[in-house]
Formats: sequence, C-alpha cells, structure tokens
Amino acid sequence: MNLFGKEILNIAITLECDCQCKHCYIESFEGISDKDLGLKTWKEIIDLFVNNGGREVCFHGGEPLLYENIGKIVYYAWQRGLETSIISNLISLDHSLIEVFKETQTYILTSLDGPRENYFQFRGLDKLDLIIENIDLLRKNGLSVHPIHIVHGKNYSDLSWITEFCNSREIKVATLSPLQPIGRAAQLKDYWLSPEELGEFIDTFTQLNKENKRVKFVTQSIFKPGDLGSFTAQENYLKTYNDRYLNIFNDGSILPDFDLPDMRNFSLGNITEIPLKINQKKEKAYRETLDKAFIRGKSKLQKGIPINWIEEVQIAAKEQLSPDKQGKNLEKEE
Repeated sequence: MNLFGKEILNIAITLECDCQCKHCYIESFEGISDKDLGLKTWKEIIDLFVNNGGREVCFHGGEPLLYENIGKIVYYAWQRGLETSIISNLISLDHSLIEVFKETQTYILTSLDGPRENYFQFRGLDKLDLIIENIDLLRKNGLSVHPIHIVHGKNYSDLSWITEFCNSREIKVATLSPLQPIGRAAQLKDYWLSPEELGEFIDTFTQLNKENKRVKFVTQSIFKPGDLGSFTAQENYLKTYNDRYLNIFNDGSILPDFDLPDMRNFSLGNITEIPLKINQKKEKAYRETLDKAFIRGKSKLQKGIPINWIEEVQIAAKEQLSPDKQGKNLEKEE
C-alpha cells in the first residue's frame, strides 16, 4: 500500500469532545490512544504529505477545536499550500479561530441536528442556538459552512427543518447522513433506518434535490433495488474510494477507513514509526471486507432490499473479524 501519493489527509486530531452525543461513533476508535501528537509532529507529517503531492487536509475528531494548537496547525497546512477544511460542532469556536479560518479560507463542516428537541436528544446539550449563531458569524465573515444532518428512524420522513434552515441562509451544500450503527449508535436500534425506511429516505432525498435549487443535498452511497445497474457499474469506485485518503488518528495510527466498527482490527501501523511498516495482513483483510460488502450489497439489491454501502462494509468488517457472529450486531431485519 502506498501511503503517500494520496490526495487528502484526514486527521482525527483529538478524541476529546465537549458534546455528549448518544450516537457518537468514537467508541469505534477503541484501542486508539487518547494521547494527542504535538504540533511539531503534525507539521512534519504535513510536510511529508505535501512533498508527496498531497492537496487537501481535513481536521476532525472528537472535537478538533479542543486541540490546543488547532489554529496553528490549520494555518501551517495552508502555508504549505494545502486546501483546509474542518469538521466541528462549533461549540468552542472563538474569534481568534474565525480569523484563522477566514485568512486560510477553511471550509467548515458542522453537525446540525435541529429542531431543538432533536438536537438535545442526540447531542445531550442545549446548544442549538449557539451553533446557529456561530454558523451565521462564520458566514458573515465570508466562510462557507456545510451542515451535516443525521437522518434516523425518527426524522427521516420530515426533513423540513434542515431544508428551511439551508434555504433561508442560501447554504450551497448540506449532507443528509443516515445514522451508522457503530460506536454508541450500535445501541440505538430504535433509531436505525430499516431497509424500508432507507428506501423512503432515498425517495425523499431525490425529491429534495429536485425541489431545492439553492441547496445541493448530498448523502452516503445509498441504493434502491432499481439502482442495481448503477451499483454494479460503481464497483471499482466504491472499493477504491478511500484510497484517495490518508487517514491518521490523534496518536498517529493509520486506518484505511474512518467508518469501520472496530478500528483496532484494521490499524495499518503508526505514521510516527521510523521506518514505517505497514501491516499487510490487515490491509488484505480490509480489501477482503470490501469484496464481501459488494457481494452482500448486490445480493440484497437483487432481492429488492435497499442498501447503504457504508453499512454493508461495516457488516462485512464484523464478519471478517468474528465469523461466528455473522454480522448480527449490525444486521437489520430484512
């Protein structure tokens, strides 16, 4: 595996967070140390990435704004010629960071799960007004803000709040992200989208993009049975999508994918090790996981069952690691 020659550097710069999200995926990071790398080390990693043709870097976590030197590392990445983005809940945003983001034209992605009762239920804090104020402040300073709205079994049929929010502010792009059954969300079975609900969401998503000319809604790779031909044609794209990314955690651990159910079992090595050694066995296991996910997804579509590609990978990953479980932890009733 060639770790460099990648387009995008994904850095989960800290696992620390100031939210209490019931669906947090961070428990999938079990086995990753909570000790963050220092500024000097991250600068060296960015140098190495740039020198090998890298173009973009995205900072997230945990909550990246809690990393002590987040402003400095964003600014340094920009100085080195990288396009910068950050995924944040915006609770800890301050004016000094806004100035950094403004100068570097950092693209801001933020969790936005209104209305209020939905935000409080999922995030565990009554901070929706603060988040909206900070979104408006960022936009006032000329920054692009990209909301990420979690879609689940309780809200998939009515997405009017996020639609109206984006339209009223002329936000150009927003993500509607189906809840993934990993981390803490693995325990929220009442909120998982059933195959039938996923199918309804796909129809809603398609209709939203037809009706809303100001906002482009994007989502994960989701397919209805009628999309079997499209799914088959995208086999190579789906299996190689993450090859564009160099995914590094706060302690330097390298992962092939940030959406796996148990990160420990797919860690390819640590970026700080000299010489760098890649675990070929785990790399092979990840590739086999993708192959199994594609076969499973194709089979479901042939049976008339809608699928979410990310979930198929997660189910296959569970089976890859624990064949006796046969993916029951993640599998839904079909």
